[in-house]
Amino acid sequence: MKEDLFFVMKMFGLTVLVVMGMQVHTNGKTLEEHFNTWLKSSIVVDYMQEATDGGKILTQNVYKKLDTGFHAVMTKITRKKDRQKGLSVVTKTEEAINRDVVLPYAKAHSGETR
Repeated sequence: MKEDLFFVMKMFGLTVLVVMGMQVHTNGKTLEEHFNTWLKSSIVVDYMQEATDGGKILTQNVYKKLDTGFHAVMTKITRKKDRQKGLSVVTKTEEAINRDVVLPYAKAHSGETR
């Protein structure tokens, strides 16, 4: 407990020293402004931005795959439970096939004349 409090006090003191040091003026600007200008013009920023963009794309792709997989699993579980209850399980794709293929074929071959 005592060591933790000492660590917090030490870090607070170090933070205050750094903030005060960054306010020192050189050539009409503070050290903070010099550092900010250097950081914006540094090539390191471009590499960090590319890495960040890549991480964002990776995160989006992983989320989409996990979301799709989760929905597929949940659909299978739901259909299995519906079948166990004796409910009819017809997907939208099956409905479209019935509507667009099976019914027109049945009508065309049912012997009806137009």
